[in-house]
Amino acid sequence: MNWILGRKTLAETVKENKRLIDRNVLELDIEKIMLEQQESAMVSKIKGTAKSGRMSSVKLMAKSLVKTRRQIDHILVMRMRLQDMSFRMSSLRSTESMARTLKQCTSVMTKLNRTLEHNGTKQLVFEFERQTDALKIHEEQLDEALDDEDVNSDEETEEDVVNKVLDELGVDIKNLDVPSLGPTVEELADRFERLKK
Repeated sequence: MNWILGRKTLAETVKENKRLIDRNVLELDIEKIMLEQQESAMVSKIKGTAKSGRMSSVKLMAKSLVKTRRQIDHILVMRMRLQDMSFRMSSLRSTESMARTLKQCTSVMTKLNRTLEHNGTKQLVFEFERQTDALKIHEEQLDEALDDEDVNSDEETEEDVVNKVLDELGVDIKNLDVPSLGPTVEELADRFERLKK
């Protein structure tokens, strides 16, 4: 009857949204693969530039590499959130199905209760409905608690991040006696901080 009136059932709506979420997850996976390829190209470029002694370029490329890695991490977080939403929609569909079944059972029990007129059966139905309402309240509280959860991460200073990346790549800045053609690390960090603001 809903399809005649142009209204969609919950199952149809969930199916469409799951399809949309799956498509978005696929696009995020493609973006992540492209960024990982870009990251590996940057690593080899940083190593080559460090061997030629252009340390100011190496530092800039290392910062760019850090940004790329952060973007990959951000994509992974978004992907997990989309999958969580997909799981919640599936859970919603099964909860709705269970609620519909419970409603039918309750109506059958109510009809049976009218015909039998047993106090014990009435109390059982009343207790069943009360426990169902309590379960719904607990589910809502759990959903609210999960929504309030926030991912907090410790942020390192830019200098530490650059040094960590350079150490990871095996580039030792301190032992190279290459005249600096550009700004120092401190100047770059100050510029970077100003740009972030």
